[in-house]
Amino acid sequence: MTNSPDTPLSGEARLRQKRRRFIGWVAAMGAGFAILGFATGYSQAAAEGGRLPGWIIIPLIAAAVIGLVLFSASYFRRIDEVDLQDNLWSSLIGLYYYLAAFPAWHLLHMAGYVAEPSHWVLWGSTALVATAAYVARKLGLR
Repeated sequence: MTNSPDTPLSGEARLRQKRRRFIGWVAAMGAGFAILGFATGYSQAAAEGGRLPGWIIIPLIAAAVIGLVLFSASYFRRIDEVDLQDNLWSSLIGLYYYLAAFPAWHLLHMAGYVAEPSHWVLWGSTALVATAAYVARKLGLR
């Protein structure tokens, strides 16, 4: 009788169910963005090769930006205040990193010590620093 569908779930069971749904939602959104990213990259390469018109990339970029905005709005409605605080903290650390890394790299380049700043390296390293800060927060390293 305790396993009947009419039996209310315990708080722990509801939390597990909610977490499972959330992880499934994030995985589905990640798969959707991966497909959109593949389509955008393929379309750009095809446009450069003359197989597709160049304007094809514009609606794909617009779809990616709109999707990111909608994903973010939905994500922040789904998380609690602790997750929100961890996200804001890691975003701030990522911003601090970028605000220090770009000018330092640029000045070192102007002095002739290093190559010109690579925006993709900065983009990726900023994402890595923000992700590391988020993981550190989740592990309790505050």
